[in-house]
Amino acid sequence: MKWRNACWEGDHKHLPVEVELDGRAVRPWVTWFIDCAKNAITGAAVTPHQPSRDAVLAALRIALSRDEPIGPYGPIGGLPELVRVDRGKEFLCATVTRALGALAVPVQDLPPRRPELKGTVENLNHCVVDMFLAALPGYLHAPAATTGPRPRRGDLDGLLPFAEFTARLLDWVRWWNTEHRPKPLGGRTPLQAWQDDPTPIEDVSPALLRSFTLEDAGSDKVLSTKGVYWRGRYYVGPWMHGKDGTRVRVRFVPTTTTRSRCSTPPPAPTSGRRTSLTPPPRPSGPRCAGPRTPSGARWCGRWPPRTASAAGWAATAPSPGRAGPSRWRR
Repeated sequence: MKWRNACWEGDHKHLPVEVELDGRAVRPWVTWFIDCAKNAITGAAVTPHQPSRDAVLAALRIALSRDEPIGPYGPIGGLPELVRVDRGKEFLCATVTRALGALAVPVQDLPPRRPELKGTVENLNHCVVDMFLAALPGYLHAPAATTGPRPRRGDLDGLLPFAEFTARLLDWVRWWNTEHRPKPLGGRTPLQAWQDDPTPIEDVSPALLRSFTLEDAGSDKVLSTKGVYWRGRYYVGPWMHGKDGTRVRVRFVPTTTTRSRCSTPPPAPTSGRRTSLTPPPRPSGPRCAGPRTPSGARWCGRWPPRTASAAGWAATAPSPGRAGPSRWRR
């Protein structure tokens, strides 16, 4: 695979350096993707905590977009033909699989503890330590000082703020793509090798990328005078005025529920709308069908309470341990 966008490799890296965030020392993580043929970093995301699906989707969105000509990635990006990752739960979670499946990008699941199967991104993980992190304050693998006490782990003196560290790391990514000259590229930079490749690039539409990092709530919601109700909260926006009764689709960032985005869903294949609330039929059979106790008694509870919703009646069974009238019958 010597042409661009033929194969990408992605990985997490727990960086051996401490930075300051909110008055405490943390070890950041980086999630990035690299093109195997041209050795170009296509996208990266830095987090102060262990990355999850939000970091993976953010790095993928940056890698797929090519609308930042002056950024650290330049014109590098587009739609890959294959993405290789290890068996990390974040990479193979339902959100990432659904996002890549919507773009028809296959994911190759590599076995664990086999770094040689994705050597391009593993080499990048080693290079960022030797070329960048080793010269920063707070580097954890620095040799012991010959004079003076060695700084204790967790000491905030001299540590870089997390925002400044992120800016420096992205500047190093820009240097890697535009100035670094790996041996396999014959003296060229990854950007030069990328631009010399005549392989066509398939771009992703901006409309699809706007919702790429958002997760679908799974069902349509109906706007009311209070906004849209989801997960115990009402979400409002200026565009909702005068649109009561409109059915919308909710998308949200996986790690927070303080903000969400609503869009009008496509028309359903069936016409008409349910207007009447018809309760489901009562279950048939004996009411006392619970397990017997050692004394031979059976537990008989109430019928499950029925609650009306906008889509009809829904039966809700009482959860275990809920207080309520019950009796024992032999």
